Amino acid sequence: MAHLRIFASVLITLASLSACESTASDSIDVSGKADSPFGVADLVPGSAPEVGLLRFVNDPSTTFEVLDDDAQLRRNAARNLIEHRDGSGPLSNPFDSAEEIDDVPRVGSVAMQDLLDFAFDNGFVPEGDDVLGTYDGIAFSVREARAVVSLVNSATGSELDDDIALDARAVDAILEARPLRTVLQLSELSFVGKSALGKLKERANDRTTSVREVGILSDLDKTIIPPAPSGQSLPDEPYPGMAELLNILEFGDGTKAAGDINFVTARQPNSVVEIPDWLADKGVPLGPISTGISGIPFLAKDEKVRDITEVFEANPDQEFVMFGDSSHVDPDAYRIILETFDAQVQVAFIHNVKTIDPARLEGLVLIDNYAEAAAELFRLGRFTEDEARMVMLAVIAGGEIDRQTMDDLIDANRP
Repeated sequence: MAHLRIFASVLITLASLSACESTASDSIDVSGKADSPFGVADLVPGSAPEVGLLRFVNDPSTTFEVLDDDAQLRRNAARNLIEHRDGSGPLSNPFDSAEEIDDVPRVGSVAMQDLLDFAFDNGFVPEGDDVLGTYDGIAFSVREARAVVSLVNSATGSELDDDIALDARAVDAILEARPLRTVLQLSELSFVGKSALGKLKERANDRTTSVREVGILSDLDKTIIPPAPSGQSLPDEPYPGMAELLNILEFGDGTKAAGDINFVTARQPNSVVEIPDWLADKGVPLGPISTGISGIPFLAKDEKVRDITEVFEANPDQEFVMFGDSSHVDPDAYRIILETFDAQVQVAFIHNVKTIDPARLEGLVLIDNYAEAAAELFRLGRFTEDEARMVMLAVIAGGEIDRQTMDDLIDANRP
């Protein structure tokens, strides 16, 4: 099988973005706004998106001209932000929260999203090992904060009390407040102070030291890319929720690095030339594409098995989430992979686009839409409830489910 290794520059950009406490004005990229992986709903107090937004808006280099010309805010919104931050009136002061920014006259949800996109594009939003903040004297990187939040939301009371040796009153406060979303929220709980945060950070680091990020292995056509309308080489949009789902798996809340996604397709090399640009334009994270020789889907099983085997053998200590569809040979190829690499396959999804013999689906998870995939990943503990709902809201926007179905899926798959 031929291999077309395609890496778009967006991968390099996402992997190399680094935030610091202050960003110099000459580092601002005015070439145009890029969509961040975050939305206004992610501006939770103490979260990486909120920290980055505050760093950008409070930075002295963020002038009226930057907000007006580069971030493309309305002039009155830009002026009000600067006057609030730098003015001498009783309400003037640096911003302490995203809510305070949102309360500025003429600043609404559109402006908030524009500010967040611009802050992310110019490296103000911390990622990975960047410092998120210091709480009760304990410094946390974004990665450490995410690990601690995951720990306190999943640990049993006895683990918090006996194994980590937290004060029993701190344990009770954590259990009552769960689910927690940020270390800031955790640090504000009664009896959770410097000692507790230090112990939780140490325990979370111990749990994640040897754990690799999840790998993603996906087919393209009828898995990510729907059939194109007559006269078009590619459709207008991917399947609803798929871009959001893959971004969460690949980047999480911004703490994960790029480079864990691989695509395998029966398409020949000359028929995937447009694919990377289309994926990037639709917000789908990019990775290498392994292509076919014959270009005939029904003959692609052995080709796909060989290419997937190559990916798994190159990453023997990594677990994978797999995506395919029921139209041709994905179920058969994926079952072979499951038999060979059982320990490495966390879950393998098959998008239901054609009714097939149930025997071909043994060990695989058949889904009618990607809300169902998000629900299964939530059940497995791979997604938080917020992450699962983010995917499901995109599926709702695509008209494939309604809100009641979303709530039912969450309730039915709650760990």
